[in-house]
Amino acid sequence: MELGLERKRLSDEAMEMLQNYSWPGNVRELQNVLKRAVIVGKGNYITKEDIYFEKEVKEKDLKSILTEIVESFLQTCTPDPYHTLLKKLEKLLIKKALIA
Repeated sequence: MELGLERKRLSDEAMEMLQNYSWPGNVRELQNVLKRAVIVGKGNYITKEDIYFEKEVKEKDLKSILTEIVESFLQTCTPDPYHTLLKKLEKLLIKKALIA
């Protein structure tokens, strides 16, 4: 997987949430929601608690979301989590800069 994490399955409730959402941001928004859910989610399944839509993210404290993501990553990362995290972050920022 692109994020270096194991594949996860969607719970029935999570799938229903995704199917019932209007997706104003189309495919990119769906990709972002799923990436965030994979990173934040614990276990082999993405649950409805792992899914945050763009509006909800804006309403939730972004600092707490980032903290959850980093903590989750550090728990799953191998020997050198600090440098691995920096490399992944740098790669994401470069991709964003090239797309913009």
